[in-house]
Amino acid sequence: MNIIVFKRDGTWCHRPDSSLNHIFLDYYRPEFVQRSEVVPVVYTRIVKAGKCIPLRFAQRYFGEYALGCTIKDTTPGVSEPMASSLDFTSVMGMDFFPAIGLTDSRLSLEINGSETCTVSSAALSEDFYRAISAISQRSTIRLGDIVALEVGPATEIAPGDTISLCRDGEKNTFKIF
Repeated sequence: MNIIVFKRDGTWCHRPDSSLNHIFLDYYRPEFVQRSEVVPVVYTRIVKAGKCIPLRFAQRYFGEYALGCTIKDTTPGVSEPMASSLDFTSVMGMDFFPAIGLTDSRLSLEINGSETCTVSSAALSEDFYRAISAISQRSTIRLGDIVALEVGPATEIAPGDTISLCRDGEKNTFKIF
C-alpha cells in the first residue's frame, strides 16, 4: 500500500506505510526534529488499479474519503523525502464516508482549540479527479493505495499542542509530545 500526498502546488510524494496513524495516537516527536508542521488533508482509498488515467475517468478509481492530516519535519536542511518519512505522521481515522456525490460536510482542523482550516467536502470531487489523473501519469495506482489531498496551509506545531480533526461536529483529537 502506498500513501500518496498530493500537494496544493500540484506535486506529490509517497509516504511509507509506517507513517500511517489510523487511530489518532498521540505523536511523540523525535528529539532530532527541531520544527514540524501539520497540514490538513482528505484521504481517499483507491478502489481500482490504473495507469495514465484520463481526468474524465478518475471518479471510477476512488470510493470513500476521510479527514486527516500529515505532520512534516521542517527542521532546516531536511530534504522532502526525509521530512515525509517519519513514523505515525499520516494521521487519519478509519471512519471513511462514501465519496460518490460527496455530501456537503464541514471538515476542519483545530490546533489547541483554534480552527486553522475549514473546507467543504462538496468541492473535493474535482480536486480528487485532478490528483488521481496527475499521479497516475507517472505512478501506477493500486487497489488499496491511499491518496491524501492537501486542503489547507501548513501550520507550525510544537510539543504540547493538541490537534483536532472535525467533521460536522464530530471530533478526533491527539496530542504532540
